[in-house]
Amino acid sequence: MRDLRRVSVLAVLFLVLLRISIGWQFLYEGLWKYNTLSTPRPWSAEGYLRNAQGPMRGHFRKMTGDPDDLNWLDYDHVSGRWDVWREEFVEHYGLDEGQRKALDRLLDGPSEHVQRLDALPESVPPDKLPRLVSYDAERKRLVAKADRPLLPSDIENLLALVNVTRNAEGELTGGTEQERKFYEAIEKLGIRSERLSDRQRLKALLLGDPDRLGATAVQDQKDPLKYRPEIGTILTDDASTVLLKYGEIQRYRDMLAEYEAQLLQAKTDYQREHLQKLWQVIQQKRVELVQPAIGLERQLQADARKLLTPEQLSAGQLDWEEKPVDRINTMTIGALIVLGGLLIVGLFTPLASLAGAGMLMMFYLAMPPLPGVPQPPGPDHSLIVNKNVIEAVALLAIAFTPTGRWFGIDGLCARLFGRKNG
Repeated sequence: MRDLRRVSVLAVLFLVLLRISIGWQFLYEGLWKYNTLSTPRPWSAEGYLRNAQGPMRGHFRKMTGDPDDLNWLDYDHVSGRWDVWREEFVEHYGLDEGQRKALDRLLDGPSEHVQRLDALPESVPPDKLPRLVSYDAERKRLVAKADRPLLPSDIENLLALVNVTRNAEGELTGGTEQERKFYEAIEKLGIRSERLSDRQRLKALLLGDPDRLGATAVQDQKDPLKYRPEIGTILTDDASTVLLKYGEIQRYRDMLAEYEAQLLQAKTDYQREHLQKLWQVIQQKRVELVQPAIGLERQLQADARKLLTPEQLSAGQLDWEEKPVDRINTMTIGALIVLGGLLIVGLFTPLASLAGAGMLMMFYLAMPPLPGVPQPPGPDHSLIVNKNVIEAVALLAIAFTPTGRWFGIDGLCARLFGRKNG
């Protein structure tokens, strides 16, 4: 063979082994990642992309869709997300009408709160009940509208309608038996009205806590106010300002902006060490703010599964959410398996080598070991050149040598189709 006359046997042997070794590493890595998809902790490129560094940091981080989880702090976004999940859940498990109503109660709560009571006491005619509470004589129930919970003052006013009290031991004293039943029913109705739906809890979490969101300013002047979220102030037309309460969500946004600004200016090791500490604080703040909303969603989904029958559960887990990073995960796993297999068997070797080199350079650009760029965590330390670059250069060398014809299906195809090596 003409190629063998130009290249020593040992060079041919080691180039073929290099191709097979890289192919094996690709194939095994792809298969390992694929096998984790059926485990509780599936592999994902999300963490790698979120922590991207270097000149293309913004591009790689945006591949995850929401790298800083800010969408989890937006009530409208999360609420809309739950609506999509509800529709997918109903269709996937084939919920009947009763199950759908129960699911809606989990999401939005009942339209009214009810508590059974056989009859109102004679001392409490229906017209003495406040507007918040009514008595349905036909259904024998006390009814309270669910648009807002009964306040402690509302409960106290209702309990004061009967001459009943609780002693130190918690026992009811005074009044007639029917009045004591009324007293108990009002207490239970108050507890029921305090139970928030999951969407109400979400609203309270993301919109109802001034310490998280920041207080809402009230303008009592004629001059219009202009909100400046980046500095947390309101500007009037005469340039005077009204400071808002500085909420934790705004603090988190400002910390992210501060980190990105300092990252562009960091030149010394001290500045980069400071940035690493700031990033750790930011991640702690992210978890502190985001996890409660994620926990609400997981609890909602767990409660919804309790509504299902064994037959419905046999339909399997609902895979309803399609993240932008899912497509990247699929492409990465597929590329590793396919390119690894092609390199091992020596099929389409030049194309497989070039594609593999391109993939490795994408890994490199996400965290390039360039001067001034924070190094990724781990025991390895590199400057400009790292393992990804070395492997990419090796694949480029393989792409321009006929290793697939020396030992591989490329050589077999060349012989079958009467092509000469060259």
